[in-house]
Amino acid sequence: MVSTYYHKIAIVTKQNVKITGSGSLRPLASDPDNKCHLRNVYLYIHKDSPVDARQLIKDYVVPGNISQVLVQIYNDKPEGKELPIAEKVFSGL
Repeated sequence: MVSTYYHKIAIVTKQNVKITGSGSLRPLASDPDNKCHLRNVYLYIHKDSPVDARQLIKDYVVPGNISQVLVQIYNDKPEGKELPIAEKVFSGL
């Protein structure tokens, strides 16, 4: 399955650790029975991420420690200041 949508995400923990990333939507990546949630979040590590980004994710991106998740959906990868077609903030996860 290939997605035709692009997304941006910002995860903020209760300790204000912020993980940001973007990319094409991955079908079934949010399956609640999938035990690979860390692997999915590791995909957001990029060249500007801290050297210890994997350990930060492992230590802080855990159930019950997420303050907010912002998800923005776009038809295509934004080239400038395009507005998302959908946006949702989730709190207290």
